Amino acid sequence: MRSIPGEPDFTEAQSAEKVVWEKLRQDLPDDVVIAHSVQVRDGRAECEIDLLVFWPGVGLAAIEVKGGLVSIEGGQWYQSGGTDGRHKIQSPVVQSQSSMHAFRTWMEKQLGSRVSSRFAYMACFPTRKFHSSGRWRVVLEP
Repeated sequence: MRSIPGEPDFTEAQSAEKVVWEKLRQDLPDDVVIAHSVQVRDGRAECEIDLLVFWPGVGLAAIEVKGGLVSIEGGQWYQSGGTDGRHKIQSPVVQSQSSMHAFRTWMEKQLGSRVSSRFAYMACFPTRKFHSSGRWRVVLEP
């Protein structure tokens, strides 16, 4: 597996991203390329894709990684930190979706045509264990 940059310099605040990057590097085939901290601008909106996976013959995936304690109450997402012990955050799924659409739009502008590759977006919570609910199927790993 190749990485852009070759050896990302993860900050302490990006430790969850480092965990996911190392797991992907260990498990994905050699022809996969993973880009870290991809900055995308779509019009006035600026986005960051924590990890962008390019998998030949499969497609691309934008992964939004959230570390720490992440929760959702009444449709509002929260993450640990801040003066109250937690702060509101945008839905990581919506964040990933928006970033992926911005990246796809940018690619199509660069190429001058529509991109036919498959695109996926997802959120990853490497420091949390979840239990299955009626809406989401979640896999627990030790």
